[in-house]
Amino acid sequence: MQLYALDEQIPILAQDASRKKIYQCPECVSPVQVRGGPHRQLHYFHIRKNSHCRQHSKSIAHLKIQLHLKSLIPTATLEKSFPSIGRIADVAWEEKKIVFEIQCSPISKEEVESRCKDYERAGYTPVWVLYVKRFNKRNLTAAEDFLRKRPCFFADGFKIYDQFEILHRGKRLLKGPPLTVQPHKPLQAIPVVEHPPLAVSTRSWPISFQGDLLHRLSEGALSHLKYLEKKFTKYSQVSRWRSICREFFYHLLAKLTH
Repeated sequence: MQLYALDEQIPILAQDASRKKIYQCPECVSPVQVRGGPHRQLHYFHIRKNSHCRQHSKSIAHLKIQLHLKSLIPTATLEKSFPSIGRIADVAWEEKKIVFEIQCSPISKEEVESRCKDYERAGYTPVWVLYVKRFNKRNLTAAEDFLRKRPCFFADGFKIYDQFEILHRGKRLLKGPPLTVQPHKPLQAIPVVEHPPLAVSTRSWPISFQGDLLHRLSEGALSHLKYLEKKFTKYSQVSRWRSICREFFYHLLAKLTH
């Protein structure tokens, strides 16, 4: 269901659109109009059908995250086409050469890797935003495991966040408190962390943002986090200690990362 279209390059939600006006699809640039009623949500439809346009298949959650990023970065382009690589980015920030890929549905590791390589070949850094109702569960998906080495955050509604996590054999033993990230505020320099805990050591990211884990980690917290990682991995395997460990370490994490 398509919930937004463009009016002279300005995104307009279907609920704010005029039924008499013609708008433009942000992806295929075809003319669209709004329709709906008491028993059907207001949405846009293509006046001339276009079977190649993906807008109608995007979820409400996907569109909300997309529009939220646009509100944070007014100069960003929604549904930016990259003909040279055959891709359409959800949100492209051309001044910073960043594309935001929003993922609300299952995706394979191969597809994620392919998109990353394509955007990098076009000179852009892909930043992934994964919807928590599909991702960030106890078991890591192959795509999430791959993205641990790439800029990647989670989204819950309009909140985009990072987290400290303890993993063991493809499982999340512990998720720290959500750390709100400011995706419109990339850091001038990527923080350098000497001898980082495992949760951070895989992050060979080309970019970092205000509020993310790398930004929040202070040198004073590093030794504590490494100790936490080691002890939690050991003791959480014992069922009677699991809930006690989780509660204790969660509160400790909240203090160390804020």
